[in-house]
Amino acid sequence: MPVLSKTGLHIKATMDEDLLGEGFEKVNRNLYNKHTNPMGIINLGTAENKLMFDVLSKKFSEPELNVWKEEMLMYCDFASIYELRESIAEFLTAKSNAVTPLDPNKMVVMNGCGSVIETIAFAICDAGDAFMTPSPYYGGIMQDSILRAKVNIHPVHLHSEIKENETKPYQLTVEKLEKSLEEAKAKGINICGLFLVNPHNPLGEIYSTELIKDCLQFCHKHSIHIIFDEIYLTSVFKEGVQPTSILQFKPEDIPDPERTHLIWGFSKDFAMSGMRVGIYYGFSDVVRQQIVNQCCFTGIPGFIQVMLSKMLKDKGRSI
Repeated sequence: MPVLSKTGLHIKATMDEDLLGEGFEKVNRNLYNKHTNPMGIINLGTAENKLMFDVLSKKFSEPELNVWKEEMLMYCDFASIYELRESIAEFLTAKSNAVTPLDPNKMVVMNGCGSVIETIAFAICDAGDAFMTPSPYYGGIMQDSILRAKVNIHPVHLHSEIKENETKPYQLTVEKLEKSLEEAKAKGINICGLFLVNPHNPLGEIYSTELIKDCLQFCHKHSIHIIFDEIYLTSVFKEGVQPTSILQFKPEDIPDPERTHLIWGFSKDFAMSGMRVGIYYGFSDVVRQQIVNQCCFTGIPGFIQVMLSKMLKDKGRSI
């Protein structure tokens, strides 16, 4: 008998094909350092902002952020302490220009957006189902959805050439979504959701309000979920450009709120990928509760929760 289970063999096969993980491991074994390893590898392939360390280290060294409380050592609400959800809700409400203030009770905080993607996959998909996503796409979603939830990725193929009735390369249209969905059905693949990264990784595309409306209607038409990954929400610095967040839509303009979900995290906008803090925000109490049911595996240390909550509340300096 094999040493590994079928699940273990599935995980091994998935990770054996993980080129991103292989490259990351190779870099970490020989990471460049000006003083200790000048001939090491400089990592240009990971979306991390290392220019903020001086600002963040100074911030996290402030006495106000380093106050230990008894509750930090105790079990807390697995959705995260309420103070952190409240602070994040206030932050995202302001930064996204949300049409209504975010409700902390509709939010779940986990140890990274990878955990958020996986718990969504477990909650709304069956093993063997698939998420549609525009291609080229963020490679990490393969690991996040396939590794344990066994939810596959079905690419919506975009092209570098500008086609007829298009205005730019890699343009996403409803026609391409429909075509991709039909291709999936022909192969016997059940599509359970559309996964959109906006602003997009790796293309940098910022989806228009009109396109987001079209995507919402497309998903409503086919009764599939739509997941907005807005982890780069406040990382756009081009003058006059403001990404359209799903939070800017009025409730009556979201045709299927029960199947509409948002992901955001601290890794990009706050240059804190090592903190491992991601959030889920949704309008379905049923889906949220099922995600909370899984959060005994995705908790964040109490100290980090309290510290980030205090940081966000210091609006005069941290926002």
